Amino acid sequence: MENLKAYRIFELEMEELMKFLISSKFAFNKVEALNKFIKDKEHKQFLNDNGFDTKPSGVCSFKKNSVQSLEKTLNQQTLVRAISALKVFLVDIFRDIFIITKIPFQDQSKIHQYNQSQILSIKSTSELFNQIINKECRSLSSGGFNEIIKAYKRKLNIDLLHIPPGKQKMIEYHEIRNLIVHKLGRTDFKFRKQYNITNKAGISIECEYLTNCIKDIKDFAEQTHKLVINKLNEIETPNLKQTFFERQVKWHIQILKSNTNLDFLNSEFEFWVDDEFEILRDILIEKKALSENEFELTLAGAKRQIKAYYSYLKYAKRKKIINIKIIEDINEPNSVNETIQKIKQNPIHIEEDTLELIRQELPKQPWETGIHKKVAEKLGLKNKIVKTAIRVLINRGFFLQQIDGILIENENHKA
Repeated sequence: MENLKAYRIFELEMEELMKFLISSKFAFNKVEALNKFIKDKEHKQFLNDNGFDTKPSGVCSFKKNSVQSLEKTLNQQTLVRAISALKVFLVDIFRDIFIITKIPFQDQSKIHQYNQSQILSIKSTSELFNQIINKECRSLSSGGFNEIIKAYKRKLNIDLLHIPPGKQKMIEYHEIRNLIVHKLGRTDFKFRKQYNITNKAGISIECEYLTNCIKDIKDFAEQTHKLVINKLNEIETPNLKQTFFERQVKWHIQILKSNTNLDFLNSEFEFWVDDEFEILRDILIEKKALSENEFELTLAGAKRQIKAYYSYLKYAKRKKIINIKIIEDINEPNSVNETIQKIKQNPIHIEEDTLELIRQELPKQPWETGIHKKVAEKLGLKNKIVKTAIRVLINRGFFLQQIDGILIENENHKA
């Protein structure tokens, strides 16, 4: 799995922050050198004669310790920015996880209440999902570092406090950041007592401390990202919609009147199946564009779902809005519920090493009919063991689902 978006943004943010820090310190060093240079009146006169303004202004005030004071402020602001970048990364990574799988967010203790008006005003599932994940992330952002740590443990079973530099150091960085932001770096009695500070009323970020802090932040983010990637690889998210169906149909559709109402071709199109409300995307497998006015539409689901939607296509054809042609029409003898029920009634546990043996033995797809029997015979396993293992491997994305030698594209497939 490639790096998550939140981590890529974090790396870019830290790279830009380091450029800013290094270039600012370079400028400070030049100002300090210039300050020493113009103490010689002849040097100062030479610069003035050649158009260089040596009058005190901004970072060139040349007052005693002015550069050192600015450098301390720079160190403070850099630490604040670095800790903020880490916090944003730790929260936004949940958005990336939410796109990949909803499993960590299936919390039965959380209840979202909507009145009928709110429910009917929701235009799509994505709008509802946005509300859920935004609420999750807002609570983490407002809750602080401790709440983020708890969320990783609760939702992903990842203990971030075991990552170097450890719990105390990471909490220290966050507390320093909060003091700089909310109290301009002024320490209180509790902070001074906890960190054994007796003579300083304000926080001073030395260069060595800042260097260590940035290194710790980068390492912490990198290790967190690796742990999340490993956890995502462990989570199985089988797509039952593509694995089990009664009927699958692929149509070639040509649009004849593009200026007419074509809502029935939109993935969010709503229609009735007898007395049940349906949305096209729930049975949509693929919509493949061939040209500006031609595409292939593949649906898979219950027979009555396909039949109900097909009535809209036939109506549009009669009105000469579209031309349609059936390319594939596959009927699966067992219904979705029957197939799932059989699996539940006969659970088969397969060890990971056995799964790997079967995976290595399977040839390139599409497979011939009865491939599971040949693999079972070669490995000395029962047919149903290999058949179940193949289904698990398909659900994990190692292979594509296929019916009668026809491959069905699956977004979880691992290239």
